[in-house]
Amino acid sequence: MIFVDVPIEAWLRRYPELSIVEGICNSCERPLKANQPFVTKGYAGLRAEDCLCGENTHTSMSLVSTSRQKHREWNETLNNHL
Repeated sequence: MIFVDVPIEAWLRRYPELSIVEGICNSCERPLKANQPFVTKGYAGLRAEDCLCGENTHTSMSLVSTSRQKHREWNETLNNHL
């Protein structure tokens, strides 16, 4: 995962399917807000920073596929389960 140094507004214009999602830390229940732009192989998204408590084991994240292959894989997976 590579974090991209782009203003959140520009990232959301580039990937309008993304949304800033919120969750809570599973350890201390502080709010987590997905507002860090990132890219990873076949995906672009927003991820929450790690909680200050350092104990959480999950994050808030929003992502979209950026490659045809990943899009096909998701379609096949969903079609097989719906």
